[in-house]
Amino acid sequence: MTAGDLADEFAARDELERAFDCLSPEHRALLALRYYADLSHAQIAETLRIPPGTARSRLHYALRNLRAALEAESRQADGRTSRGGN
Repeated sequence: MTAGDLADEFAARDELERAFDCLSPEHRALLALRYYADLSHAQIAETLRIPPGTARSRLHYALRNLRAALEAESRQADGRTSRGGN
């Protein structure tokens, strides 16, 4: 891995962390259970004591909001880069 690759990886992680912080606590919890704890939809539903369909729906909206936050973060980063700032 080159220094440039490492810098890109750190930048991507920072961008994801900032976008994640923009989400509601409920959406952060759902995404953490799914992608960090690697729970299935059924396991998430059981953990949160909600129907499986509700778990899937809430995950859908959590991902949609994360994508929107990442797009906004990317636009902000592009603006900072074009102005020469961080």
